[in-house]
Amino acid sequence: MLTTRLSAFLLDNKTPHYLSVSRYLEDQTHISYELEKIRSHQELTINLLTTQLKDKVKDMEKHILEHFSENDTCKNNDDLKQIIKDLQDNNTRLAKNFEDIEVKYENWNDQTTVLRQSLQKLLQLSTIQQLQTLDSLQNKVQTIDSFVLSIRYREQVRDQDFMALYNMTLQ
Repeated sequence: MLTTRLSAFLLDNKTPHYLSVSRYLEDQTHISYELEKIRSHQELTINLLTTQLKDKVKDMEKHILEHFSENDTCKNNDDLKQIIKDLQDNNTRLAKNFEDIEVKYENWNDQTTVLRQSLQKLLQLSTIQQLQTLDSLQNKVQTIDSFVLSIRYREQVRDQDFMALYNMTLQ
């Protein structure tokens, strides 16, 4: 599993999109970790149930072989019927457990899908905030440009006034 880690700090608290991206990456890492943990747990559970079933079948086969060696004529038909009934009950129980695990897995998949959609929405929101910040910065730059032009114009007017005053003093 490949995870990414991003560390950042804010120099100016007027740009909150860095926090949103950081939270998004942290949430994404947490979701990936939880999903991986669930998958691992399910694999372990299925492996354990499979091993238990194999052991039970081996025990039953061993038990059956012992009965056959003791009584080749199979006089204990009721014992065999009980063994078959026990095996069927065990199989039914294991099938139900497997179905429960499948339902839980589907629920986790659904939750993961919902979380991924939420993550996409966070990303879109983060992008919108970045664009708004960029637009705000552009407006400020335009305001500063206008202010600089105004100052230059005033300076030119003062220079002209000074020149006119200087010329008047020379005459």
